[in-house]
Amino acid sequence: MEESGGDKKDGLFRYAEGYDKLLMFLGTLGSIGDGLQIPLMMYVLSDVINIYGNRDAKVSNSTVDKYSLRLLYVAILVGLSAFVEGLCWARTAERQTSRMRLEYLKSVLKQDVAFFDTQEAGSSTTYQVVSTISADSNTIQITIGEKVLVSLTY
Repeated sequence: MEESGGDKKDGLFRYAEGYDKLLMFLGTLGSIGDGLQIPLMMYVLSDVINIYGNRDAKVSNSTVDKYSLRLLYVAILVGLSAFVEGLCWARTAERQTSRMRLEYLKSVLKQDVAFFDTQEAGSSTTYQVVSTISADSNTIQITIGEKVLVSLTY
């Protein structure tokens, strides 16, 4: 590995496999669909406003039903997009974090036995290792599953 940080494998998604990249792509598409909520709603409502603003137009129940149905379609599309977005990003975060925990545990188990003998007698090395793995992996899982997701949505 390079010291300058120029290695491509030093990023947040270094444990992502092909399936994870697919999940991230689908999650990003879901994020785009989720972000289209207001523009699509304004597009549908602009037609409604144009009809109400026209003096000659008569607003009937069928007109209201037509635009209500369009708003329902927008809501369904945005709801499905938001679901796909959350599902895909949460799943890839879990998969990558699990892979990261496994690699971390493998690297700890590769340590020489003398490393564990040099620890203080009163401290629990096993507890510290498990605690560190859990805390770090939970932080990374939250970052991938929620923080990246929020930054894509807004």
